[in-house]
Amino acid sequence: MFFSQDRLCNSILNEIISDLKSGRLVLENNNILTNQNVYNLQIASRKHNYSKKTYAVTVLPSKDDLIIKKDFSNDKYWVFYSKYYYSRSHAIGFVE
Repeated sequence: MFFSQDRLCNSILNEIISDLKSGRLVLENNNILTNQNVYNLQIASRKHNYSKKTYAVTVLPSKDDLIIKKDFSNDKYWVFYSKYYYSRSHAIGFVE
């Protein structure tokens, strides 16, 4: 199960990155997440300590959201993707 979760997160992340690089997806302007941050997104399956504060960055033209929750224990930002059911409840990776 552990390896399949990492593989699923990796494939979702690869889809996001390839769509951003090809121009099929565009991040709306925001202060937290840039294309370069998404390209450097780290996949991790360790315990998350989310704060209650949530940020959402819309990806155009699909209108899906990259949801970002700050980890209060180590100042990482965990990223979720609203397009897929799995990635709505499980982080696909983090940005430092």
